[in-house]
Amino acid sequence: MACARPDDDAPPAAAPTPPPFDLNRIDQSRQMGSPTAKVWFIVGSDFQCPFCKTFHHDTWKQIENEYVKTGKIRAAFLNHPMSFHARAIPAAEVAMCAGAQDRFWVMHDSLFVNQEKWVNASDPMPVFESLAKSIGLDVDPWRSCVTSHATRAMVEADFVRTSQVGIKGTPSFVIGDSLSVVGAAPFAEFKQAIDAALARAR
Repeated sequence: MACARPDDDAPPAAAPTPPPFDLNRIDQSRQMGSPTAKVWFIVGSDFQCPFCKTFHHDTWKQIENEYVKTGKIRAAFLNHPMSFHARAIPAAEVAMCAGAQDRFWVMHDSLFVNQEKWVNASDPMPVFESLAKSIGLDVDPWRSCVTSHATRAMVEADFVRTSQVGIKGTPSFVIGDSLSVVGAAPFAEFKQAIDAALARAR
């Protein structure tokens, strides 16, 4: 199952001009695995999507342990915020700004574990700040990054890129050179797709 969008869903609105942050460092922070791996595992996801949370809780760690940490594949997270998830873009900015301190994946995990807290809060920012403190971020520069929308253009670019490869719902996964899995599928389905991509890459 996946969070799906209507055909006329539009990408996020244009972002304001951000202050200088190391966007290359942020981009690198949401990549994981050996730089020599021949197969990419691209996650198109939305932090507010319940099915993305299911994938994170049920399947991601097994993929990470068996394929990413062993150097077989390289993973990257791309934001695909669904228009009907009002807090998907703010949450994406929270995670991307954590990447400025090389903590993207730690915040990624924390956002999914605590999804109900910030989704249901009247104001999610105090929850986001609590998560930032809990994972050891230097909160002041992180907050400046978030409130200035320094990474909004990156989130928008992610949405365009994922849409161009055919992603319409979340989570969706580009494995190797094709959109291979859609939805919070069981590990066996990912294993089949990853092993096939590895075999083609030999």
